[in-house]
Amino acid sequence: MSETATGRWSDPGIQVVLMGYSSGILAKLDSLLPAGSVVVVEEPEVIVTRGVIAATASSTCVAFVEEAHIHDELGASDGVTRFVRPPGVRGVVGAVDYGVVWAAHLAELWGLPGLGAAGSILFRDKALLRAAAESGGVPQPQWALARTVDDARLFAGRFDGGVVVKPSNLQASVGVELVRDIATIDGAFATAAAASEPKYRASTATASRVLIEQLVDGREVSVEAFVSDGVVGFFNVTAKAVRAGRFPVEVGHTVPADDISPECTDQLRSAVDTLVASTGVHTAVLHSEWIITDDGVWLVECAARLPGDGIDQLISLAYDFDFVTAWLSLLTGADSPSPRVASRAAATSFASQSATSQSAEAAEAAARQYPGIVSALVKAGDYSEQSVRDSGGRNCAVIAIGDTASQARERALSALDALTSILRTAG
Repeated sequence: MSETATGRWSDPGIQVVLMGYSSGILAKLDSLLPAGSVVVVEEPEVIVTRGVIAATASSTCVAFVEEAHIHDELGASDGVTRFVRPPGVRGVVGAVDYGVVWAAHLAELWGLPGLGAAGSILFRDKALLRAAAESGGVPQPQWALARTVDDARLFAGRFDGGVVVKPSNLQASVGVELVRDIATIDGAFATAAAASEPKYRASTATASRVLIEQLVDGREVSVEAFVSDGVVGFFNVTAKAVRAGRFPVEVGHTVPADDISPECTDQLRSAVDTLVASTGVHTAVLHSEWIITDDGVWLVECAARLPGDGIDQLISLAYDFDFVTAWLSLLTGADSPSPRVASRAAATSFASQSATSQSAEAAEAAARQYPGIVSALVKAGDYSEQSVRDSGGRNCAVIAIGDTASQARERALSALDALTSILRTAG
């Protein structure tokens, strides 16, 4: 770090260090923090591929963008020592999955609230998380690391119901495939082994491995929880809808989840408490995914950052508090949100349909005319339902509110149907 860069870090106005670039989080921080109070730390490659310098130029809260190899997660403990602690810093925040480990290490180095350096890597490597959860007694499917396709075939042959093959440390369902016919295991292994995110993940990043798991059929939910000093406070269960077929991409979320029995909610709460204890979480927001069967609840995976797919907005709408503001407060030493009851429901639905800028605008406007619609967004481009393999393949999203979960979900689906119909017609 140059002398000039060192001087920038010494600015007394800096309050928050953001590990990883997120346009959504920065837009929120612009409304919460003073001008020039945020440092964005990002991989040099990602700064180029995502145009981070230009993208942050209009963000008033950003003081500057700093280059660092934050995707080298195994080098985090040494890497964070390069940063000079700003005199007024209040928090270090992992904005994206790939910034979680460095954020945890830097927060611990500076004595600020955080996930905890030692356990942070568990939330970036699904195999390591599985091992920790297994040791702690968290219920989960059987699993193994598949170093070769022969390993994958051997493991898959044990389960008549099928298996899930996935990269160990990527996000957004990239490289994930359900295999019910063992004859297709070779292709699934090759896909997971070769999976990458060149726009979001540096070529020098910590290498991924191939994880293979027993396929468990059941109802899928996620749990969003605030953890403060190892204690779970606010706790929400989100219902999840997933595409059928080989690629289990999420197509909808409803907050709070409906038709979840009190007994099942208690099972999820107990399982999350056990997961927190098993992984040594200090202070964080956890977004964990679970499958509910007649035999209980099963852990799918867990991330230690804001939930994606706009779930934070759904929670804000349903529970009458701002989720991102509360998250920032938690990581800057303020109180954690306490348990509360939702006053309404909120839902989001996704689809994939080709759109031009003109047809996208018309479709959004039509969807917003439906009752309860909070937002409707379409990304222009060449998309189709048949080509969806991960979350990046979706370009249409609608958010709705309602008095009940079913009403919110039906409103979102109705508006989404109208939106995609207009896009198809414009086609």
